[in-house]
Amino acid sequence: MFYFTLALCLFPHESYRSAMKILMSVFGRGGQGYRVPTTGSIGAARRRL
Repeated sequence: MFYFTLALCLFPHESYRSAMKILMSVFGRGGQGYRVPTTGSIGAARRRL
């Protein structure tokens, strides 16, 4: 979630899901069967952080 928060700062016009897709592609998990988390689960993780 730390990297996700940084990605939101670097890409302020992207949605949560778009920023997560960017991170997943950078860390090599874009096309290997991983699903992008829903906006609700991303928001819940940010609240926990």
